[in-house]
Amino acid sequence: MTSSFLRPPDARWARSTITSLKWVSGLAAAIFVAGLFIAPQRSWSGFLIGFMALTGLALAGPVGLAFLSLSGARWSRRLESVPRAMARALPAAAVMGLVLVAGVHSLYEWSHSAIVDIDPILTAKSSYLNAPFFSVRLVVFFTVWLLATRALVRVSEQSRDDAPGDRHRRLRTAAIFVLLFAPTWSLASIDWLQSLDPHWFSTIYALVTLAGLGVAGMAAAIVLVVAADRRGEVTAAQYGDLGALLMSLCLFWGYIWYSQYLLVWYTNLPEETPWYIARLSNEWGLLTKLSCLLCSALPFALLLFRRLRRSRTALVRISVLVLIGRLVDLYVLAGPPLMGETPRAGVWELAPVVGLVALFFLVAIEGLRRTAMGATRPSPPSVATAASAAAPSAAPSSAAVPAA
Repeated sequence: MTSSFLRPPDARWARSTITSLKWVSGLAAAIFVAGLFIAPQRSWSGFLIGFMALTGLALAGPVGLAFLSLSGARWSRRLESVPRAMARALPAAAVMGLVLVAGVHSLYEWSHSAIVDIDPILTAKSSYLNAPFFSVRLVVFFTVWLLATRALVRVSEQSRDDAPGDRHRRLRTAAIFVLLFAPTWSLASIDWLQSLDPHWFSTIYALVTLAGLGVAGMAAAIVLVVAADRRGEVTAAQYGDLGALLMSLCLFWGYIWYSQYLLVWYTNLPEETPWYIARLSNEWGLLTKLSCLLCSALPFALLLFRRLRRSRTALVRISVLVLIGRLVDLYVLAGPPLMGETPRAGVWELAPVVGLVALFFLVAIEGLRRTAMGATRPSPPSVATAASAAAPSAAPSSAAVPAA
């Protein structure tokens, strides 16, 4: 079985961290429930952003695990407990997806028949964009992800580096996961985010959201590695590899973001440009630039320095900046159709986001703790060993034999 560098974390640190995250997520849930009665539109807006953050971080675990398996990377085998722990948050994201179904009419204009009947474009899309089919697709997406992730994690836990059959099984399972994930994530991105602007068209939108998933997932994985590495068992070279991966994903995010912007700017079509006009005007423009700075430009520039890539302190700070930038990015993606020309970031919008991100780290850290304790717990003796220890010796010693 693949070894893990993790040992049981410091009990005091684990208890305090898990307790704090429980309080944060519980308080955020209470605020969200209150907001459904006081400011439902604003609360559902924050919930959608938090739901996308939670789902993306949870899926980043198996996605990263699959690509590490496909690439044949061996340096990361001792760190694979981190993406496996991230994947443990996927069932919680599925439950939040069922909650999202209840807010369809507060979030998506295509769910209102009165609007669809007077809009030719929405009428043409109504066979796909409707509340019942939206709900069915959401259930299908999470069912596929949960089953594929379960198989991928099981193979990762049971595989050994020196077994050819295990390597083949890892490659096959990872390839199947990617083949299932690619179309389902593309459709989920369209359903949950792009359909907020149902008159807008983009053929690269799924790549934009995938790049955000990758950069945020890598940043979260680094934070979890540092949190679990309480005894400094991860080497500077391994931190350097994690920093190099984060740097490349930040560059990829910036490239995909600019590619979509360049295509829309170059073609200058009236059905495409309003999406960017809304996000480059007024305060939304400042937030868009801030997301580009935090998700791509700033971390890429900092991680060019080898000393910062190999420093756990610098790396975790950069990762936190990237996670903040990803939340700003999701806010920009979802905000204008829900909030109008002026961004709003009050308690009703922020509480669900903070609560669901805290829920992810709560589940992931708890998963790391359980994995570490299971890995270090001594295995019980076999039945044969126990029987031989309990049975009396067949040949008594000479001291027990009476003299003739």
